[in-house]
Amino acid sequence: MIGAMFSVAFLEILTGRVWYPDLAFFLVKVGAGMFIGVRLHRRDLLALRRLALAVLVLIIWMLLFNILVAYSVTALTRVDLLTALLSTSPAGLTEMTILASENGAQPAVVTAMHVVRIMVVLSIFPTLARSFSGLYHRVRHDEPGESGETSQQAKPDRPRTCLLLTAAAGLAGGYLGQLSAIPGGVMIGSMLATIVLGVGCGRAWLPADKRWMIQLLGGLTIGSGFTMGSLLQLTTVLPAVAIMIAGNLLMWISLGPLLMKFGRLDIETALLAACPGGVSDMSLVALDMHGEPGQVALLQIMRLILTLTFFPAIYAWLGAG
Repeated sequence: MIGAMFSVAFLEILTGRVWYPDLAFFLVKVGAGMFIGVRLHRRDLLALRRLALAVLVLIIWMLLFNILVAYSVTALTRVDLLTALLSTSPAGLTEMTILASENGAQPAVVTAMHVVRIMVVLSIFPTLARSFSGLYHRVRHDEPGESGETSQQAKPDRPRTCLLLTAAAGLAGGYLGQLSAIPGGVMIGSMLATIVLGVGCGRAWLPADKRWMIQLLGGLTIGSGFTMGSLLQLTTVLPAVAIMIAGNLLMWISLGPLLMKFGRLDIETALLAACPGGVSDMSLVALDMHGEPGQVALLQIMRLILTLTFFPAIYAWLGAG
């Protein structure tokens, strides 16, 4: 995923000739939702009540750091407060850019900083999470759990039929999610439809060794959005970008242990759930790190939904003040 992301971004900057169809964006989100959905079991859904406190801690901690980083950006650069708040939000590249256009902020700055946030989170944070996880288990003299592997469903008796049913459910759910106004609706709809098929009928299945395809397409999706205009805009706000990256890193490192304590999560799940980006990508990384992809997906989706629902009103109030 990382290689595809940077390769396409480099090609777009050099040539400006990268074209990525809207259908591909849709299919990436559907595929990510399907892979998460087949890993979600009844026990993950029952864990929602236990994760309520973790969700509250996550969203409050991210909001506090969002405000702190935004005020730091405003104090140390020429970026206005509203633009800084929108630029350092832990979610919503498209939504925050639209809000910037509607409220007199600087949409180009918001777009450029969010693109950097996503690229940094997806390229650096998983590697750091693996390092921290390994160090944690070495200090404790234990081994990572095997939940990411044992949660994989066994190959069914009729894999082709189950694969076709899963694809049909994911596409239908993704389309309904696209018609809704829910943030991240395509992936959420695809995931929910797959969960219903799996938990309700026991017929959801995808070959685990093919998830690299979704990671590859995800890298292409992100890389295609980084243009020469984004690069030029970044050169004017480099100090703000540095502050944002440092703030996100500090927020992530401090939030992981809090989620372990209040959500009773293992370190792999907590670190990936605390990442300020990568709703689908972090869930896929959880599979490789033996974390709980279902719980990562639930917490990441709640981050996205609650951020886009409540943070804009707070930004407007702070910006007006």
